[in-house]
Amino acid sequence: MGPPILLDKSAIQALSADEAFQLGLYYNLVIPPILMAEILADFAKAKKSKRAAKAKLRSDAVEIARKLRDCAERYFCLSRRELVVGELLTGALDLSHRPYVDGSRVVTGSGKRGFWVDDGRENALADWSQEKFTQFDRLSAYDWRLSTARIDLERLRKALIRQHGVNAPLRDFQQLDAWVRERLTLPEVQASLLELLLGFSHAAPAHTANAILRWRQNGQPSLSEYAPYTFFCARVLMLFHFGLLSSLVGTRPTNRVDMEYLFYLPFCIAFSSGDEFHRSLAPLLLDAEQAFIGRDELKGDLGRICEESRRAEQTGGRRRRYPPEHPDSITWRLWQQHMGSEEEIEGEGDIQTSPEEREATLKMLEEFQRVQPPRRRHEGTTL
Repeated sequence: MGPPILLDKSAIQALSADEAFQLGLYYNLVIPPILMAEILADFAKAKKSKRAAKAKLRSDAVEIARKLRDCAERYFCLSRRELVVGELLTGALDLSHRPYVDGSRVVTGSGKRGFWVDDGRENALADWSQEKFTQFDRLSAYDWRLSTARIDLERLRKALIRQHGVNAPLRDFQQLDAWVRERLTLPEVQASLLELLLGFSHAAPAHTANAILRWRQNGQPSLSEYAPYTFFCARVLMLFHFGLLSSLVGTRPTNRVDMEYLFYLPFCIAFSSGDEFHRSLAPLLLDAEQAFIGRDELKGDLGRICEESRRAEQTGGRRRRYPPEHPDSITWRLWQQHMGSEEEIEGEGDIQTSPEEREATLKMLEEFQRVQPPRRRHEGTTL
């Protein structure tokens, strides 16, 4: 229970096990494919490292998986590729700070309708937390190594200079943001943006043709209204590339990996990272309801909540649903803003169900179990 939060790898690594547990009590954790890929990246590095470093890297991968599993509420977000192609083929996505998860719609024999959430990534995370890495994981890690090894941002920057020149470089991130916003709204660039995002999403040829045809049949509207998530991804790409062109974004290969987290900002209320790249670009992409939380600020806040929880246990108090009130607590402020008042939450009480209601619920679950889709392993992630 709590506002949806997205963390990059650095933020997860900084948390202790107790702090990760408190994170899961007061936030809904959004897990993007890039975070799963980075766990596998540690595993991949371990395979190629010397014995002394191998144990540490493998331990890092397992530790992150365990911390993620300690978070009681977690959602594995669909990949930005699936989301872009799906939006362009079927209609605009709702960007109301809730994650889109993988799964299947099902209908029982009695006509009840439901949605089975795919548990492939959940199963993978459970395996990794127990130091179990399959052959599929090894192949995914190999694909990840190949895709990251090809990153050459210095070469990309030189190509951008040849294409666009640097006659009037952008001096800061605010100027960069204004420049990008202005160009993304130009009617003459909408077709190019559409093709760019379809290519960036590796859409199948048939999907590309159908998406372009659908856009034309709808009167070639601006992507900002026609496909808001696709438009958001175009903003991320342009901020990154023209930030690179103007030397506002550095050429470290890890910046390209870090950019992947930005594509999932519409699906959270808060984003936490200790990366300077994220600290510079994320605030440009967050709306007025969202917050960027520095890694150290989040860790300090959760550490304070841990202490409050220990004191309550020692005095025999019960755990409160609402986070402890503190003027410097970002968690408490986000709950005030998005979850309602403390009086409302604490006054709800525990939900009481009768034996008949519990029996009816169990029967309904058994009915849905009979139409559960086949389980499948998570898909690998490449850039």
